[in-house]
Amino acid sequence: MNNNKKLVPKRRFKEFEMATQWYNTNFFNVINNVIDFRGRTPKKLGMSWSDDGYLALSALNVKNGFIDFNVDAHYGDTELYQKWMSGNELKKGQVIFTTEAPMGNVTQIPDDKGYILSQRTIAFETNKLKMTDNFLAITLSSPNVKISLSTIASGGTAKGVSQNSLNSLKINLPESLIEQTQIGEFFKKLDTLIQTQQKKLEKTKTLKSAYLAEMFPCDGELKPKLRFDGFCSDWQLKELIELLKYEQPIKYIVTNVDYNDNYKIPVLTAGQSFILGYTNDSENIYKANTQQPVIIFDDFTTSSHCVDFPFKVKSSAIKILTLKNCINDFYFVFYLLKNIKYLPQNHERHWISKFSKFKVFVSSDIEQTKIGNFFKLLDQKIALEQRKLEKLNNIKQAYLNEMFV
Repeated sequence: MNNNKKLVPKRRFKEFEMATQWYNTNFFNVINNVIDFRGRTPKKLGMSWSDDGYLALSALNVKNGFIDFNVDAHYGDTELYQKWMSGNELKKGQVIFTTEAPMGNVTQIPDDKGYILSQRTIAFETNKLKMTDNFLAITLSSPNVKISLSTIASGGTAKGVSQNSLNSLKINLPESLIEQTQIGEFFKKLDTLIQTQQKKLEKTKTLKSAYLAEMFPCDGELKPKLRFDGFCSDWQLKELIELLKYEQPIKYIVTNVDYNDNYKIPVLTAGQSFILGYTNDSENIYKANTQQPVIIFDDFTTSSHCVDFPFKVKSSAIKILTLKNCINDFYFVFYLLKNIKYLPQNHERHWISKFSKFKVFVSSDIEQTKIGNFFKLLDQKIALEQRKLEKLNNIKQAYLNEMFV
């Protein structure tokens, strides 16, 4: 493949299919200015954060394609804002980039309300004759630039980039600002769809959390605040060991860790990652199914997952939990377990020594079934919204791979 081919993306808008190839240039050839206040703090200005006012942007609340207003929310009053940002006020559409922890998140200023550029974030002012803000935002998320950024990054676990290291960054772009505009607007619309879907997912998760708090009794109470019609009796106090029995996972531990997505049997952990990969290890598979689901419980972290499909496990650090008595509803008991507020204090096994002895309030079997089915449907809704979000992110990644060089 010759150099000309390398600078022509696989996919272009129709009117640019016969246009000239893109060109390669140093990053700072299209950037007029970098606004960087890392290291600046309110204390150094003789001031402090406020409860409201101008939002401070940090590497925690700057996400890919949007600003999370609920995370790391620090604000500055008008006096702090004027001292901090004087002469460098951020404008709508301006590109914000996180330099470390995490490195490489990119978003744009959504409005003209005024923002404070804070920890581990920098802002770029583009040369408007050479590059649009929208195109810069998506360029910094393109595959080749991501690779280049990881190459020039420095540091240990939390790698980062500085203005000095960005001097060596090279990017590819079309000369036509019209083509840049169309590409930028296309991905901006896609980011809007992703953000909307992210909000739907978070809203459903928040709804579930609210129901968990209301549909199970609070400490010191015998009844939940919110109940289905027709139920009014007190719940009964029981230990978890009366509801669940456990099995050691030793014989279900995977022997072949050469995972491959083409294999059929998932290898599970009770931690956040859940499915570690897929194995062709066909011996001693735990045969869970929708009629006989199980709970995998991390003996050290106390996290848990419901599993209704065949699986193997990664290590012995879990317990496989099943109902001790079929009169109880599996999903009700699972959400009872999930609703326990406990933070492990030591690196020790918890099920036998602590968790199984925890006391929980249990309703009648009919009410259990209604509550279990209700939360099962909520989890199915969350899973659906999660799949929609993953699909949109996959679509974006596919377009990034084909529309950039």
